[in-house]
Amino acid sequence: GSVEDLTAGLVQPDGSITPVFIPSARSYVMPITEAELARSQFADSETSAEGLIALYQRCVHLGCRVPWCQPSQGFECPCHCSKYDSVGEYFAGPAPRNLDRFGVEVIDGNLVIKTGTIVETARATDRVVEYPQGPSCIGIVAEEVPAEE
Repeated sequence: GSVEDLTAGLVQPDGSITPVFIPSARSYVMPITEAELARSQFADSETSAEGLIALYQRCVHLGCRVPWCQPSQGFECPCHCSKYDSVGEYFAGPAPRNLDRFGVEVIDGNLVIKTGTIVETARATDRVVEYPQGPSCIGIVAEEVPAEE
């Protein structure tokens, strides 16, 4: 789609993000600022164009589709509770690394998601964006460990 149309609804008036899901590309289109990009693991890659990135919908733990959680402003896998921030960087859970990204480019004002170019990276060590920004969409139930006598 056009960069103009995609960016129009990504950032809400309150500053929150609502991603655009592209089913044919199996990806979420997300905004990223120049400052966030410069601090991320993707500053030197071809995974951003005109302030947009495309995150693969698949959890890197076991391949479940990871939905967006509006209250927390991140991606939260309902299968095993892996969590990622809005730029796909690992936050919690059993996932071994960040969400994968697709290569992107802008041609004639349209964002092209290169689904054949998957970029994998290790878990982020520094936070690029604030996460979580609100309550989680998935509940984590901790097992009770009996007290030793």
